[in-house]
Amino acid sequence: TQAHRGGISKLRLVGASYPAFADFCSVALRETGWKVTEARGEISPAGYFRSLAAREFPCIPRLRPVEQVLCGSRPDFWHEAVGHIAPLVDPEVSRFYQRCGALYVETRRRRNFARARELEILLWVLLEYGFLVERGEVRAFGAALSGSFVALTKWRMGRWVVRPFSPRCVLDSGLFEESREPERDPEGRLVFYAMASLDETFRALAEFVDSAESGIVQQWTHA
Repeated sequence: TQAHRGGISKLRLVGASYPAFADFCSVALRETGWKVTEARGEISPAGYFRSLAAREFPCIPRLRPVEQVLCGSRPDFWHEAVGHIAPLVDPEVSRFYQRCGALYVETRRRRNFARARELEILLWVLLEYGFLVERGEVRAFGAALSGSFVALTKWRMGRWVVRPFSPRCVLDSGLFEESREPERDPEGRLVFYAMASLDETFRALAEFVDSAESGIVQQWTHA
């Protein structure tokens, strides 16, 4: 997306040199308003979304091994910095990340754990594998897509099909279940989902949560 391209430039993620982590954190704070914190590995969903709600992003400072340069198998600095943190320079993306984190935290605070689990799945799909309609064109938005040369190549070659996002369609798709074959179209192409806009998507998420418990949508859609 345009946010990714602009963020990569502003955060100095261009060229052959690998930035010192402390320097990157300083630049990220100045350009995005988010505090980047060091993470040793993947953290729990609850911890991750609490961080987003507080405008903090946990980032793994190590780079992937050279044999995975085109497509990493685990989160690393490239994935976090290019896929997640760079687009936070855009105020709309920044707001979306923070509001999603806050919605998840509030859902758990109300002990609506079943909906929180579904929200966790939806946000994982969107933030890692979601697409976004930008100026009439479908663009890769999720970090697992935007930070992977292999994924972007498959998309450009027409190996995947993208449909409009809705919470129930994503939950029924199997994208998040390792033991289940993900949804494919009649031509055998994997199905992914595109958001019409970030604000519209957040409203859909909040309404989905509110369908099981009243009050949350009114509080967070106007945050």
